[in-house]
Amino acid sequence: MRFTLRQLEYLVAIAEEGDLRQAAARCRITQATLNAQLAKMERTLGLSLFDRNGQPVRPTPVCRRALPQARRALEAAERFADAVHEDR
Repeated sequence: MRFTLRQLEYLVAIAEEGDLRQAAARCRITQATLNAQLAKMERTLGLSLFDRNGQPVRPTPVCRRALPQARRALEAAERFADAVHEDR
């Protein structure tokens, strides 16, 4: 199973914002799009990534364990882009 960098960005935004509406605004997408992408990730994994029963929305234990890897993947993609554009 593979996830896009955008999906990982959404995951991190939700975890950091604790609110789906704010995470969607941060990612410059609609809340419906964010919900759809989150649901797609959860279906792929066969588990919930966030506890949505209250405010703030909280990452589940498995999501908390995976967040550092998501952040590292996003940072690596940023470093890649920087390296590619270094000689321009």
